[in-house]
Amino acid sequence: MTQEMLFSKYAEQYPLTVPQEAVENELQLLILEEKQRIQYETLTGFAVHLSPQEELNKKMEALQAEALRRAKEMLVLREIMAAQTFPVTPELEAEAAAIARRQNTTVAELKRFLGEDLAMLQSDLKKRKAAAWACEQMAAAG
Repeated sequence: MTQEMLFSKYAEQYPLTVPQEAVENELQLLILEEKQRIQYETLTGFAVHLSPQEELNKKMEALQAEALRRAKEMLVLREIMAAQTFPVTPELEAEAAAIARRQNTTVAELKRFLGEDLAMLQSDLKKRKAAAWACEQMAAAG
């Protein structure tokens, strides 16, 4: 089972009520993504969508379930990050250097883009560590 699947299972079982507003926000993003996909496929000739709104309506139940899953996973990550300490200082500079190499730039340039403290990258690393922690909890529980 992949880490993503393990984390999804952890979040699914996590006792948390998801605010309807969070689900609605995710649903709106998913609808927008779906509309863009349909438009792209139509423009490129990859697929013919004669009734895009009808297609969207047919997928609405699945989109709502996905919106709930995404919203809950995001909230579970936030709760884990609030309850646990995940130091990322050792990895932060190494990750920044790796990104800079992949992008053929310098860490200094990267810091201009992401901010001197690399806050976006730091947040991403903490989320990854929180998800890994949740997966460890699932594995320990059996």
